[in-house]
Amino acid sequence: MTTSNIEDGMAEDMVRQLPFQGRGRPFWRPSIGQKIGGIFLLVLLVAAANIVVVKEMLHDLNGVAATLNVAGKLRMLSQKIALETVSLTLGEGGHDIVESSIHDFETALSVLERGGTVFGYDIRKLSLQHRPQVHAVQVDWIDYRSHIRAVLAPPAADTVAAPVVAQFEPVAAASARLLSGTETLISSIVTQTQQTQEQALRRIYALVLLDVCACYGIRGDPAAGGTSFV
Repeated sequence: MTTSNIEDGMAEDMVRQLPFQGRGRPFWRPSIGQKIGGIFLLVLLVAAANIVVVKEMLHDLNGVAATLNVAGKLRMLSQKIALETVSLTLGEGGHDIVESSIHDFETALSVLERGGTVFGYDIRKLSLQHRPQVHAVQVDWIDYRSHIRAVLAPPAADTVAAPVVAQFEPVAAASARLLSGTETLISSIVTQTQQTQEQALRRIYALVLLDVCACYGIRGDPAAGGTSFV
């Protein structure tokens, strides 16, 4: 073996024994200030999400309250129209009062179906979930209105007017069906509202969990050598 070969072997042994300085080091390691900034940014985002969710829930509650008020108006107007019709047959009130109530009922029902403004409330149209209940109320209303108009119509000259009680038997039956339909519609709106509130609460609970995790990140884990900022 020549002297050059011996020297080359010794050089290789020395290279193997030298530690690799860059081995195992990450390409980028954030500083403590950057970690703190990232954690506080996460907390800020979670807090903003909390505000958005709560604001949307309050907005939905206000919208539901207005919708329920208008739906309640349908129930009240259906009974009011019957009372006004009875008063008119007894010689009190006038046709314009009954027609005004009929117009109010139809306007409220139309706004619930399509959305709009009525009685000072801004109403969003009801979801497809309530379509069957709205349709049922519309059908009952058409039948109810026809009986009211039949009672209010003057009798023909060659006919004898039926007793008031007999005239109002179909009105009473139609009024009961309409009242039941409006109650079903209101119940459907309330059920959907409860479901929406439960979904919003689940989102809030998830955000609270994120808040706890973010606070734990700020505090650190002393057992693991983490830094505590509390």
